[in-house]
Amino acid sequence: MKNHITFLFPFLLLILISCTYKGKEFKKEDLTVKEGIGFNEIVLMKTRKSDIIKLYGDKFEQTDHNGSIEMNFKNQEISFYYDSFDKTQRIDFISFKNRFHGKTSKGLAIQSMTLNDVIRIYGNPFWRFSNEDKEITADYDDLGIDFNITKKVEINDSIPTSYFTGDIYINRMLLNYFKTVYGSDKIQECTIYVPHSGNDKRPFLGKSEIDSVFHINISKYPVGLLDNRIMAKIPEGTKVNEDDSDIEYEKHKQIFTVSLKDIHCVASKDMKSDIDNIIKSWKEKDTDFKLKEIINKKNISIYIIEPQKIKLDDEGDFMLKYAFIRNADNTILFVRFMINTNAWNNLKNYQSLSNEMIKSILPGSKRLNLKSEIVEIKSQQRKIVINKPTGFIFNLNNGPDFRVYNFVKLVHFNEPQTGMLIYIGNHPNLLYKQRNAKVVIVKKSGKLFGQKVEWNFCYKDKSQKFPYTLEGICKFNTNNDVHVTINICSTADAELFKKTLPDTEF
Repeated sequence: MKNHITFLFPFLLLILISCTYKGKEFKKEDLTVKEGIGFNEIVLMKTRKSDIIKLYGDKFEQTDHNGSIEMNFKNQEISFYYDSFDKTQRIDFISFKNRFHGKTSKGLAIQSMTLNDVIRIYGNPFWRFSNEDKEITADYDDLGIDFNITKKVEINDSIPTSYFTGDIYINRMLLNYFKTVYGSDKIQECTIYVPHSGNDKRPFLGKSEIDSVFHINISKYPVGLLDNRIMAKIPEGTKVNEDDSDIEYEKHKQIFTVSLKDIHCVASKDMKSDIDNIIKSWKEKDTDFKLKEIINKKNISIYIIEPQKIKLDDEGDFMLKYAFIRNADNTILFVRFMINTNAWNNLKNYQSLSNEMIKSILPGSKRLNLKSEIVEIKSQQRKIVINKPTGFIFNLNNGPDFRVYNFVKLVHFNEPQTGMLIYIGNHPNLLYKQRNAKVVIVKKSGKLFGQKVEWNFCYKDKSQKFPYTLEGICKFNTNNDVHVTINICSTADAELFKKTLPDTEF
């Protein structure tokens, strides 16, 4: 009997070892997940796929997510990921489902946590989300951990989507929204990864210089703007660009901007009616505009337009107000006032500043030159002479390695406007390809400054003959191309440009 027992013991031991080797279970309740590092003996970017198999066996599902390979251990609620292009197959991030029993090193219980728990323990995250995604991510990039919740409602249009920003106003808005709508929702998954930068700082939403409210002093005397087309008082310490068309005031990361534009139109007898029609055509989500006030002075009138509701635009700015200005020569200028989101807490002072500037506007000494003139486009190798017609305004913009010649026809307010742009440089790009609007293209052969060219006739609607845009590109000299774009509103305008451009056919 003893001999039988002696023989049986090694056999049972062998069976036990064989069963154990198939892969040990994770001790879920004891496991601590270290943000940006790993857990137990598993270390991000050091532990490999082969190490995972040795430690936990080969009972996992493998899936390729566009080059990121997932090893999903369903029973343990853990997935390991590595890059399919990494020959060493190092684990670069690890995710834990919400049924996982472990905790993070900061004491967050993964199985029972809510979004409010995450924010309470980890602070303010960066947010990643969009209308298309089914998940919303609270990301702590400096720690190397993020948390996902399931999107349950469509995100309101007033919420800027897909933001990963340090902008305080936007982050406050996002934080308030997600705490209100999703605060009590359970986290579906958390993921650890190597922090992208140890110096990254998450948004600080407490009081700071950005929140400061202060009055902005305005200059004692008006200055010339738009090449002295008008004059106005501007904020002290303001930056004005070279052609006096943009004014920027900045303090404590709060930015107040004024943009001015000469739209080369003649005012009609019923300017108010024209502006009312323009306001109706402005289609902005959740925002209507109104003509708030008309200021009439000697030789100048200012039509002030305000939004019924100040809202964030696609560029991340708040539009405070617009204004059309009927100048001393009966032509019209356009001006807009805006602030960045950091300036929101100081809104009233920027509104007051806008009003002070508007009230200070006076006519300048410069009038538009509508006389015919000769415009030369030349380089060391070539010269082209253009006869600018009477009734057109011309200006030249010099870039670092290009020149842009603009010719615009003076028209009545709200009328279609004929114009021509001539670009000389080495990186031309057809304008219709840069816009999202639908366009019908008809290609025709012709000539541009004596060279063969393929003209692109661009129509908004195939059934409408006018207006249309004409675009063509050819060589100007050894180093540069010439790109001509003409907006044509009538047969007479088309014939006018044929006479204006030398040796050109379209």
